[in-house]
Amino acid sequence: MVRSKDIKTWENTWGKIDWMKDSDETILNKIDLLKGEDPNVKGHAGHTPLILAAINGRAKVIEKLVDVGAYVDEKDVSFNGWTALIWAAHKGYNDVVQKLISLGSNPNLKNLWDYTPLMSASANGHVRTAEILIAAGADINAKDYYDRTPLMWAAINNHPDAIGMLFNYDADINSKDKSDKSAVMLAAERGHKEAVIKLIESQAELDVPVDWYERTKEIYPETIKLIDNPDKVIADLRKRMAEATLKVEKKDERTLMRKELQNLRQKQAELAEKLKTTTPERMKIVERLKKISNHELRRKIAKDIREGRIY
Repeated sequence: MVRSKDIKTWENTWGKIDWMKDSDETILNKIDLLKGEDPNVKGHAGHTPLILAAINGRAKVIEKLVDVGAYVDEKDVSFNGWTALIWAAHKGYNDVVQKLISLGSNPNLKNLWDYTPLMSASANGHVRTAEILIAAGADINAKDYYDRTPLMWAAINNHPDAIGMLFNYDADINSKDKSDKSAVMLAAERGHKEAVIKLIESQAELDVPVDWYERTKEIYPETIKLIDNPDKVIADLRKRMAEATLKVEKKDERTLMRKELQNLRQKQAELAEKLKTTTPERMKIVERLKKISNHELRRKIAKDIREGRIY
């Protein structure tokens, strides 16, 4: 709980800043005017100025607040001890996450329920944010109060891209929480087909308790169908990969054809310019070239060159 004394101090100082609407420049100027005031006091929601700056994506303001004495890893009150880094990861503010880490924020500092910044980023599908945290040393297999890992949180909220990224960084795909549920079970019982498919593609174990299977099948038969037919999921994946490869090849072929056509048009323009300064007879050739198709143009130019009529 925030003390009434702190609330009064807040209202007379940091509460005068509109953290959402004020520009960075305006906030920085107001911080200068508040020189000497405690930068770690907490407002009505139990947030410090630095936490509010993180919530609103203010990387420049965060650096200024640390300069005047703000604690970079101070925890809030109303959200069970979320730090500025957990908030920034939750929002997907990569620049703020990088700034906080550069200022010494701990990427593994947990809230009161052992929730970490990496769990926060994964739960919201912020792949790049999660990668930044991993690079800074975040524990990829950390467990919260419920023994849920970042990958489990990505599965719970149906973020297949985050699941794939975490798996590529060697996250434990078969870890189980306190209720003895794996990531694939947590996704399936919520009807998250995309997450289940990604987990199957990542070779998650599919042995599940019979009672859980029957209960989930009644509510979400489509996700159970995926678990029952992993070979089909893998076959569909290979088909999509083959189609994607073919699409890329066709795109490359079209790009090459466009380049060839551009080169041909450039040669045609150069040729036409050259012929304009020559004899009337060659001017007639130019007129004829304008009337024929690209294919015929290529043959005509080649023939003229071979016979020495075009140089």
